[in-house]
Amino acid sequence: MTHWSGSGISVAERDHDNSTAMLWGYPAATMIEAGIQRLIARLDTALRRYPTLAEIDEYIYGGAPAPEITAGIIYAANVFRRDVGCYPTPAEVLAGLLLIDTEIALFTFVANEIRVGDRVMWAERDDNGEFPCATREDDDDLLVFAYGTVTAQPDGWNGKNTITRDDGRTLTIAESG
Repeated sequence: MTHWSGSGISVAERDHDNSTAMLWGYPAATMIEAGIQRLIARLDTALRRYPTLAEIDEYIYGGAPAPEITAGIIYAANVFRRDVGCYPTPAEVLAGLLLIDTEIALFTFVANEIRVGDRVMWAERDDNGEFPCATREDDDDLLVFAYGTVTAQPDGWNGKNTITRDDGRTLTIAESG
């Protein structure tokens, strides 16, 4: 058995061959992602800037995981045990870690921190709500991005945001797009 330091949780050493499916679900993954969000918040405070993806990954996959990651794994193992009936194997824990996208976790943290006066970028939508795509040689699938400054947030970032675009026009967009 593998023991998580100080946790009282044993992670089963079950053998997996190619015919045995590894298990991992969203509820357990959410626990690890919450740990990554807490790690990003701590690094943001300590560094006084947003951490880079490499800095975050060092605390996740480095020699000794950050306490936030260890706690996230412990919570995930408990959720996994509740859902599956046993603790995850080390391979399942690693698979769960690899399913968490550090870049998306950082983007989510940054998006939740946007305030009036911040410069933002978003994917442009046409009048039908579709994303127009730029056409470039060998790549006709690029989104068109718009840039501006948040000038009002009457209901916070998760509500409607008034943004003054770089071209001087003003528009209101919701957090989701």
